[in-house]
Amino acid sequence: MTANTHPRGWLTRTFAGLALAAGALVLGAAPAGAHVELVASTPANGITIEGPLERMSLEFLNPVTAVEDQFALLDGNGDTLRIMQILPAGEATTLEVVPHESLSAGTYGLKWSARAGDAHPLVGTVTFTVTQPAAVGEIPASESPASESPASESPAASTEHSAMSSGANHAMSNSLSDALEPADTTGTKRLAGVARFLAYGGLLLAIGGILYLALVHIGTHAEGRRLIFLVRRAALLAFAGTVIELPFQAVILDGGSTDAIAAPSVYGELLSGEFGVGVLLRVLGAALVLAGMRMSLHSIASARPEARGYREDTHDRDATLEQEVVRDRGGLATRTRPVRPIESHRVRVASSPLAIAGAVALVASVSFIGHAASTEPRWLVIASAVAHVTAGSLWVAGVAMLAATLWRRHRHGVELEAALLATRFSVAAVAAVAAVAVSGLVLGIAILGDLGALFSTDFGRVLLVKVALVGVLVALGAYNQKVLIPALERRRQSRAAAQQLRRVVTAEVVTFVAVIAATAALVGSSST
Repeated sequence: MTANTHPRGWLTRTFAGLALAAGALVLGAAPAGAHVELVASTPANGITIEGPLERMSLEFLNPVTAVEDQFALLDGNGDTLRIMQILPAGEATTLEVVPHESLSAGTYGLKWSARAGDAHPLVGTVTFTVTQPAAVGEIPASESPASESPASESPAASTEHSAMSSGANHAMSNSLSDALEPADTTGTKRLAGVARFLAYGGLLLAIGGILYLALVHIGTHAEGRRLIFLVRRAALLAFAGTVIELPFQAVILDGGSTDAIAAPSVYGELLSGEFGVGVLLRVLGAALVLAGMRMSLHSIASARPEARGYREDTHDRDATLEQEVVRDRGGLATRTRPVRPIESHRVRVASSPLAIAGAVALVASVSFIGHAASTEPRWLVIASAVAHVTAGSLWVAGVAMLAATLWRRHRHGVELEAALLATRFSVAAVAAVAAVAVSGLVLGIAILGDLGALFSTDFGRVLLVKVALVGVLVALGAYNQKVLIPALERRRQSRAAAQQLRRVVTAEVVTFVAVIAATAALVGSSST
């Protein structure tokens, strides 16, 4: 499609309509934070209550499942007390912890760990003090006026008593504080983030690569086969990244213990919820793309004599025979020799149902992994996440494959045909950018809930970085759209414009790597 027929007005109106619809949907839905957030506890943290205490409760914003192995009830010396049960056994917004024996006077701490559907655990502690119940008619010590302190007690004695009491409480507080200190899992989380980056990079390239080959690519048989090879390697990367991440997630879920790597029970806990469904879909989808990426190449154009000089595929079976007149000793004679003209081909996705099914499974996996698994309203969040990943995949893979094609043609010294490829891709890219923007807006509002969370939460800060990177990509794309593509359409043989397009597309690829890294960080970051 040429610049003269580019549907800018149609795309603008469509984008505006989608934005208005998304805004109405989001305003009509009550946003809820993702991940695990403790909103209240009984007893409250740091409070002093009258004993004996029969049970404790933890109230969360979203339904959670207790990671029972990571719960611990400790006394003031840091010694572990037995927990009889944690109720309920499944998902709930309120968890109740029942100690084996009621808690009498003393200082206590409760370590807890819970996870929502996205399998990201959140750990926390609650400390409190239990006092003996006051006798009938007795005024609690904390409420006694200072003027009514016993007259027989001298100031020196009172000071000595206070110092001893303070020293004892301080010692207990230190012991309890040390016992409540969570294990440092920073390194493990970083390694999990690297594996997640590989998985998401492969996922986006695999999904988007299939879409790009179906909607955009025109090139030789060899180029088509190489891009198919790239899609298959992307699926392998998604598979490997997902599998590699699991041991790190198991260690995080188990509170930092490396013993979890070889503990089937921990993996059972990790994969028991929606996260397990997402992992299964991702592994299955990657395997289907890897095994089923066997698309046929269908010729849609004939040879172009002006593109001769292309020597990449002289062995290809599509080579034709050309007669050549030569002078022999006895006069004139003819002989034939193979000539490889440039032909354009298009990959037909319909011939690879397994790969298509795999791409669908990969897209569906995002509904069960990450914030989409624990944010309401689910239908809106899931629809937005699917649209976000699908459109983003086409954008990411399209730029990567366009860059790979242009660079290969440049190395072989043949016509880049940049105008044709860039113009075809620009139509899909503009639609993809619009879908990414609208779905990203919906997801951001649904997950964060308010504007202040952009600056007060890890998720919000990483999201700002991602938005800035996407802004760079939009600027580069706009430069291609308004400057380079029109120049190439006016003068298709303009090598300067073609080379500049190749450089800009390469810059887009590098920026996309940073965007994928930010996306992987968002999945593992807290929105509270």
